[in-house]
Amino acid sequence: MKQICAASLTLALAVVASGCSTDDLSDTVRTLPDKQDGKMTIHAATGRQSGTRVAYEDGTAGADGKLTWQASDCLTVVRMNGSNCVTHADDYLYNGTDGATSGSFTGTAINNPGDSWTIYYPHTVAVNTTDGSAALPMTGQTQTSDGNTAHLRNYLLLASTGIADLSNDFTLAMKNSIMKFDLSNVPAEVGKLTNLAWTVETTGGTRCLTLNFAPGAVTFNAGKRTLTAYLAFMPEEMAVKAGGKFIVTLTGDKTYQAEITIDGGKTYAAGMRYTAAIDGTSMSWQEKAVMALTVKVGSGDLTFSIPFPTSGSTPAELTVDWGDGTALTTVASGTALSWNDNFNHTYVAAGTYTLTITSGQTDKTQQQIPSIKFDSYRGASSNLIKLISIDTPLLNTLATDFNNYFNGCTSLSSIPSGLFDKNTQVTNFSYCFYNCTSLSGIPTGLFDNNTEATDFSSCFSRCTSVPSIPTGLFDKNTQATNFSYCFYGWTSLSSIPSGLFDKNTQATNFDHCFFGWTSLSSIPSGLFANNTQVTNFSGCFSGCTSLSGIPTGLFDKNTLVTDFGFCFSGCTSVLSIPTNLFDNNTQATSFRYCFSHTSLSGIPTGLFANNTLVTDFGFCFSECTSLSGIPASLFDKNTLATDFSSCFSECTSLSGIPSGLFDKNTEATNFYGCFSGCTSLVLNENIFSATNSHDRFSGKSMRFNKCFENVGSALSSGTSGGTAPDLWSYEKGGASWTTTDCFKGATHLSNYASVLTAWGGAVSVP
Repeated sequence: MKQICAASLTLALAVVASGCSTDDLSDTVRTLPDKQDGKMTIHAATGRQSGTRVAYEDGTAGADGKLTWQASDCLTVVRMNGSNCVTHADDYLYNGTDGATSGSFTGTAINNPGDSWTIYYPHTVAVNTTDGSAALPMTGQTQTSDGNTAHLRNYLLLASTGIADLSNDFTLAMKNSIMKFDLSNVPAEVGKLTNLAWTVETTGGTRCLTLNFAPGAVTFNAGKRTLTAYLAFMPEEMAVKAGGKFIVTLTGDKTYQAEITIDGGKTYAAGMRYTAAIDGTSMSWQEKAVMALTVKVGSGDLTFSIPFPTSGSTPAELTVDWGDGTALTTVASGTALSWNDNFNHTYVAAGTYTLTITSGQTDKTQQQIPSIKFDSYRGASSNLIKLISIDTPLLNTLATDFNNYFNGCTSLSSIPSGLFDKNTQVTNFSYCFYNCTSLSGIPTGLFDNNTEATDFSSCFSRCTSVPSIPTGLFDKNTQATNFSYCFYGWTSLSSIPSGLFDKNTQATNFDHCFFGWTSLSSIPSGLFANNTQVTNFSGCFSGCTSLSGIPTGLFDKNTLVTDFGFCFSGCTSVLSIPTNLFDNNTQATSFRYCFSHTSLSGIPTGLFANNTLVTDFGFCFSECTSLSGIPASLFDKNTLATDFSSCFSECTSLSGIPSGLFDKNTEATNFYGCFSGCTSLVLNENIFSATNSHDRFSGKSMRFNKCFENVGSALSSGTSGGTAPDLWSYEKGGASWTTTDCFKGATHLSNYASVLTAWGGAVSVP
């Protein structure tokens, strides 16, 4: 571990203070100059990576605002050599007390040679491994109540460069700024606030930054018409050009907007806190039906097309500001939509642009815009890779199907609270955010207004950058039936929220829902307790390589399930199965691949005793290389089972098979590869019949190919592999059997010399 000793941290923040001169934007929007805070001292301690939680306390008149350290705050330390980054560690943890202005940080020692150090807060910054610079996206900020500043703790970028010796004092400077919105006379019609969007016109085009509000955090009414909100921002990104607009949009039950033109423009400095005071007089609140999105175009393709359909017509007058200073595009209501209509645009230069779409229909219960689907190609524009963020909730499309809406938008990093609030009629969100690999978060209550939604299949599949699932994400979606592949391939999450599906009592399908969660360590007890209509858990936790256990009674309430195929396949850290795991699942028909490639050392007696309708055990325990034994009578109650193909294949530690293991499975016809590759296995002749009855399979079309291939091949020389059932002597009753390589390589068998060539032996048919 490495200590950071006697370090100081100096921050400059602008706060409201009596006697301060003001920098007026107008009589109602003003900024205030910076005022330095006191120093903070950083000492040494022991730590590991954790969340960052610096607290910002806003000042009142005559008082300074300040930053304080909170438990679990963490720094990133970068080792530099000249202008080159050598290495970095992001686990320098604060172990002092909450609210202190000094404390201790300790993290992984960096012994690499170099000539200086760079330090960043928070540790979640993305460090450029070439030059040591760092980026901290300002998207995803969520305020939890009026005047609350807690959300800023994750969005304050602090840095110190050129530190020669970490044992000496150093100063961390704030690289971004804070905008305080002091709003009054807000129209009561805004109602329940979902977000505040701050839009400015810069020399590089329009920029928009969104502040989300937690559900129920702020509600405007006749007695509540004020708001204090805080938004962290990078000053160079939000500088207003000369003659540019400064716009604040409040979206809730209705959307209202206030804007002003700043003749001389406005620049911002790092380490400042600015105040935008809007009292609804000179900057009046106007009801709007507006949505904003940000796109990035490159020099190789400067086009962007709003992905409206290429047939039908506009439901209202639509005005588009393309965010580049060009003339607004206005399209009349009822105008035919086509490939070459006015919703296609070519930018002059590569860059990032915020588009705003304003509809003449302000009634959110009516259609405001055509359906907008980003996975569709419109003209030559590839919208998929250009969409960076959705900055405000979508206007009402009247569409019921949001299938594939943002599918493949690999650059989409943020979406706002209330994104779908106006589209209350949607029933289908399947593949909605599929493969949005840059999406950095899911807002709480995202689907709260979509009470008719039934299908969330593959909705967030492959969204590998999302750090967590919000509690209660689907609480309002009581009609939802399909969650198959919903969170497929999330490799970084280690936990699932308890009660995630508690309200989804109509759910029937969790097929591959959490497939590939390689960091998942545990499953909440009772995760599916309320989902009594489920029929499919196929692949639900397949590939969860860090999952160490299965909760007792996980499926107790899911009495209608038919398919457990692949359910825990590839869960390589699972060592055991709870007794009675499937006792209540009497309708189950398939356990194909259910526990394949796990680390099971044993199987509970009677695991499938109540599953009398099962037909398929194919590959059920294949590649369980630690499995040493099989319980007697494991399949005795599964009299309808037909498929045991590769059931125990590659179970290299399996040493024996109970006599009469398949005695009751008289309908079974497929034993392809059943024990193939069980190299430690010793056979007995009564595996298929307790009495080795030779007419056991008479008249049935059987598959025995590779059934016992290479069994016992790892046994030491001279050690018997037991006696195999003499299947080559069994009565076929005129049926066709597949027997190729059934006993191939099983040379340790005591009766191997009798095995016919058609069965993988060396004896020719007499």
